[in-house]
Amino acid sequence: MRPSKLKKHLETAHKDKKDKPLDFFKKLRDEFPRKDDSESYVYPKSGKSRQRDVGFLQDSKFDCKSSKPHTIGESLIMPAVAVVLSTVMNQSPQEVTSVIPLSNSSVSRRIDEMAADVENQLISKLQVNDFSLQLDESTLPDNSALLMAFVRFLDVDEICQEMLFALKLTTDTKGESILKKLEVYFEENNIPLKNIVA
Repeated sequence: MRPSKLKKHLETAHKDKKDKPLDFFKKLRDEFPRKDDSESYVYPKSGKSRQRDVGFLQDSKFDCKSSKPHTIGESLIMPAVAVVLSTVMNQSPQEVTSVIPLSNSSVSRRIDEMAADVENQLISKLQVNDFSLQLDESTLPDNSALLMAFVRFLDVDEICQEMLFALKLTTDTKGESILKKLEVYFEENNIPLKNIVA
């Protein structure tokens, strides 16, 4: 978070803590559970919580496909769930909707996790299969150059075509710069260059 936004958040959301010394916040940070501890606390591996996690991912997938802001979960889906629970199932919607995290940051994080998983699956296939590669560079409205890579490969008797990446070129769009960027990406992801057949 930008320092200015962090300061504004502290002053608006945590007014009682805005005058606390830095040591107070360092102590809070040190007491906060680490990632491995907090994941098991927030997402216990029981069957019901697993169903909940899958449900959250499905909702994030719908949010992403709708091409609307990620806040659509809070502004549209949550009120709809509350209406269905109260009218159809005669339940108190507050109990259910209070445990469903559909904030912009939660949905955005889940979408990023799904995108990273899709990229990792594609990379693992390219590490062991021959593939053809197509590169294209484009210019964005702010005059920055974008390099896009598409791959085509045989996966279980079916030809698959996928977009491998879209990366900003920080220097220029000369062939040498493009090949250098490509080599770095392939090296970072352990994709052998010998697997490129066309």
